[in-house]
Amino acid sequence: MQKNSTSILEILKLFIWLYTIILSIGLFILILLIFATILGIDIGSMKEIKISVNIGNENIKNIQSLEKGRLLFLLVYSVVLGTMELIMLRYVIKILQKIKLNHPFSIEIYFLISRIAKLALAIGCLSFLINFIAGLVTGKLSISFDSGNENFRFFLFAGVVYIIAQVYKKAVDLQSENDLTI
Repeated sequence: MQKNSTSILEILKLFIWLYTIILSIGLFILILLIFATILGIDIGSMKEIKISVNIGNENIKNIQSLEKGRLLFLLVYSVVLGTMELIMLRYVIKILQKIKLNHPFSIEIYFLISRIAKLALAIGCLSFLINFIAGLVTGKLSISFDSGNENFRFFLFAGVVYIIAQVYKKAVDLQSENDLTI
C-alpha cells in the first residue's frame, strides 16, 4: 500500500508541476499583453492568440478586440486570479515535497493546508466581486449558487479544505500528545 501511495503522489506531483508550468506561461503572455496594451506596442503574432475570459455567465471570446480600458481590466483580473492560483499550486507542491507517509502529520503541513483554504476563499470572493461588478455594469446581474458556478466551486473547495485543515490540526495535536506520552 505504501508503494502504491508513493506512486500516486509522484504522478500527482508531475501533473501539478505540468499545470504550474502551463499556468506560468499563460500568465507571462497575459503580462506581455498588458504592457503591449499600455504602451501601444504592436506585438505581431501575439495578437493571433485567442484569449477568452469568463465573467459571470458571460464568456468573452477574443478579448483583444475589446476597447483598451475593458481589455486592460480583463487582463489584470486574469493575471491576479492566475497569480493567486499559482501561489496555491506552490503550496500544494510544498505539501507534496514535505509530506512523509510514515509520519504524515506536522504543523508545517497544517499551516500550508490552511493557507490553501484561505487562498481559495480569497479567489472565490474576488471572482464573486468582479462578477457582481460586471453584472451591475452590463445590467445582467445574476447571483447563482449552482454547482456549475465558478465562485460557488471555490467557496465549496475552500470550505472542504478548511475542514480538512482542522481535522489535520487535531491529528497533529494527537500525534504530538502521543509522542510526549511514550
